[in-house]
Amino acid sequence: MSASMLSAKFIARKDRTEIVRDKRLVVAIVLVGLLSLAAIMTSYARVDANARDRAAATAQERKSWLAQGERNPHSAAHFAQWTFRPLDAPTLLDPAATDYAGSAIWLEAHARNSAAFRPIETRAATLDLGRLSAGWVLQTFGPLLAFLLGAGLVARERERGTLRLMLASGAAPRQLLYAKTSGLLVTIGLVSIPILLAAGATVIMAPGAVTADIIIRTMLWSVFHIAWLVLAVLFAISISTLIKKTARVLLILVGLWVLAVPVMPRAVSGLAEVIHPTPSAAQFWADARSEISNGFDERGDRATRDKALEAGLLAEYGVKTTDDLPISYRGARLDASERFGNEVYARRYALLEEVYADQRETMRLGAILSPFIAMQNISAALAGTDNRHLRHFEMQAEAERQTVVNALNRDLMINAVGVEDYTADEELWSSFEVFEPTPLPISDAVKSIVLDILILLAWLIGAFWLLSRATRALRQEMLG
Repeated sequence: MSASMLSAKFIARKDRTEIVRDKRLVVAIVLVGLLSLAAIMTSYARVDANARDRAAATAQERKSWLAQGERNPHSAAHFAQWTFRPLDAPTLLDPAATDYAGSAIWLEAHARNSAAFRPIETRAATLDLGRLSAGWVLQTFGPLLAFLLGAGLVARERERGTLRLMLASGAAPRQLLYAKTSGLLVTIGLVSIPILLAAGATVIMAPGAVTADIIIRTMLWSVFHIAWLVLAVLFAISISTLIKKTARVLLILVGLWVLAVPVMPRAVSGLAEVIHPTPSAAQFWADARSEISNGFDERGDRATRDKALEAGLLAEYGVKTTDDLPISYRGARLDASERFGNEVYARRYALLEEVYADQRETMRLGAILSPFIAMQNISAALAGTDNRHLRHFEMQAEAERQTVVNALNRDLMINAVGVEDYTADEELWSSFEVFEPTPLPISDAVKSIVLDILILLAWLIGAFWLLSRATRALRQEMLG
């Protein structure tokens, strides 16, 4: 082993010894570890409780659906059912937008309802700093801990006068910074690796089957969080090298943390809402009802559409009156009205989604200024708790609603011919299986965050560049 490498090894060991001797830093490390343990336990309890509550609620809904008795099929469509969003195992890694999205959707005829019962509505009115989870701890406190530990690793050596002694003893600037960086990485790893392992083990032990998708999600999630902590370490060492006073280094690093973590995401989010304002719920539903009544794209109003339907059916079946039709005209009219309403809701929700997409793109541009935003997007996507996953559940629920309502209307069309008070019974109700949504594939999740991954990678490359610049500055300082 060369003299410079041997010196670097001893320097890294010295830094770890100093951290252990500094009781304040040890207390900070222990507190982060305990906070992470509490986060993991809390997340597991939340996912487990959701699984039990969802199973009980789903069973009760099924019982009510089958026990509704004899009634007109279209009336059964209005009787409707609740469907409940599951929290898959990776959710406990990072709840992200889960609290802001509804946990249940009311599936009824003539209406595409939004998800209701948002957990955030039941929480006290406090400053929202995020839900306690392993992801929140690693993303928020991980870089802060790296900054606190790394602020003085080089600057303090310079202030003590030991930096020149290290360089004079044979440690090259590159080897010195390598030792400082590797030592801090080991220290951060001693805190973060157990957290990641515990979080992964909790995902495996969570309710539900462990699939390859879940394993891949958890592994990728861990890898990106390691990259996130490496990014923080590189910045800490670089700033500590470039700035000569420890107090200034600490001030700069803490200031960067405040800007990147609490301030920038909220500022960019507010800007996105200003540039692309979300329409009010009242306006959204008013526009939907107006298009259902008056039509869109020259489709005609309700009366015009009814006349066109009647004329089309009479021509199709070659009869003169609706009483002569081989199907129930009332059922056909209800079915046509339902399908037109589905078109309106699809159109309205697509326009709303365009607004949300524009807001997300604006937020993503903010990741150029704060890598924390990119890391949040990556974490939520891999945990299955971003808006894309929530929308995937809503789309499946809407498809289920349309399937059931259309089938009920079709039963009315076929069997209510000439029967004024036609009713169906449990035989029809039981023909519909319990709705179980499927998770979004990991491939689709990764596709949605490609740009975020590239942005985070660019930040990592920039951090390595900054460290190389710090190395050159240290070499020039040695020569001077």
